[in-house]
Amino acid sequence: MSRIEELIDILSKEFPEAGAALKYKDPLQLLVATIQSFSRIF
Repeated sequence: MSRIEELIDILSKEFPEAGAALKYKDPLQLLVATIQSFSRIF
């Protein structure tokens, strides 16, 4: 098992209900949602 697979396994066990907070229907909406989420940080 690679290190990334181990990390994913650990995180999946630690946070079983985790999901994406961004809502989108297509790749363009995902891009816009990502940009908007970063604009709130900076």
